[in-house]
Amino acid sequence: MNQSGARKKRILFIETARNVGGSVTNVLYPMVMDLDRERYEPLLLFYWPNPYRERFESEGIPTIVFEKARSWKHPAPIARLQKNKAVENIQKNKSKRSVLYHALGSYVQIGYFAPQIWELTKLIKAHKVDLVHLNKDPAMYGRAIVLAAKLARRPVVCYAQNFSEFQAADRQLARFVDQYVHCSNAIGKHCMAQGGSVPQKACTIYPGVVDVEKWSRPYDTSLMRREFGLSDEDFVVGNIGRLTPWKGQDVFLKALAEVKREAPDVKGLIVGGPTDSPFYKELLALTESLNLADNVYYTGFRDDIPQVLASVDVLAHSSCKPEPFATAAIEGMMAGRPVIVTNAGGMPEMVQHGVTGLLADINDPGAMAEAILFYYRDQDRAQRIAKAGQKRATTELSAQRHIDEFEALYQRLLV
Repeated sequence: MNQSGARKKRILFIETARNVGGSVTNVLYPMVMDLDRERYEPLLLFYWPNPYRERFESEGIPTIVFEKARSWKHPAPIARLQKNKAVENIQKNKSKRSVLYHALGSYVQIGYFAPQIWELTKLIKAHKVDLVHLNKDPAMYGRAIVLAAKLARRPVVCYAQNFSEFQAADRQLARFVDQYVHCSNAIGKHCMAQGGSVPQKACTIYPGVVDVEKWSRPYDTSLMRREFGLSDEDFVVGNIGRLTPWKGQDVFLKALAEVKREAPDVKGLIVGGPTDSPFYKELLALTESLNLADNVYYTGFRDDIPQVLASVDVLAHSSCKPEPFATAAIEGMMAGRPVIVTNAGGMPEMVQHGVTGLLADINDPGAMAEAILFYYRDQDRAQRIAKAGQKRATTELSAQRHIDEFEALYQRLLV
């Protein structure tokens, strides 16, 4: 019981991702762990077995793996029909028949999930859930969850964090969601333009970075640099993120090659894995072909990112697709590093060009190279920008601010 004697409100958090990604590590985990336990009681439902379940359980958070989950695939007869050449042509073109085909298909797919919707409804009632928090938008698996919440007569919140595609069924289901929350205004604009979100029931709540203090505390940067084969005098540009093509590490390498023409002493530090993938081999080959073997260092996966950030002079985030919200860039700002981010998606909302960081045109090595050289040429200005970025991140982009805004939303919906 809380101090007022009222029953705590039980929030069912639902995660449908099959793997551990940013939606779990950067959003769901800190949200659940720091929820006000005097007022709210968290319960987690994972659609699929998830390694993070054990971590939540070890912290005393009850979790469930949904035993009735089914894959988002058509039954065998429908799958065979889709391989018919005539049907494939309808799917691929943009004719009226194609629009009608996909619209009808979105409703048919809901029918596949009727047993699952019923099981979810029973689960919500059995656990006396007061509110359902879906950690994604209502497309695909979200359709069943929204319908189950409504059948159970519980309010449902959807936290949209991706540039998803919405079908006809999703646009109809939008009416049943009690509150849409977008992780950035860019995501909100995308969802509303496609009809997957209702403006009158939508707002933006930025994700936040946890443990503000750990990002800015002093670290032994000399020790870290020696581990990477760098000296204290090197001007180091870091790039942190999973090694995957859309994160644009190849764009970063091409930018460094241009920087090297003016500043041959600039070093690049690429942090992330996996290092057993075809893309990693492509990056190594590109490093050699650009004559950057003596300028670029690969660290693989690291779990000491605050220390790594402290050891770089600049953080460059090089995604070649629009980012909904790049936590790595915000961590760089929080660590007091001058940052460069791509001018797309939600990033222009995080970084004010020339004030709290620099924006570079997306998928443009020349623009990124010029941003790196801007910091290299004027390191006093770089530090002023870094301090302004750190202030912005610590005051407006913390996990606690994120949680406070969600709790205010819960309070309004649960009156």
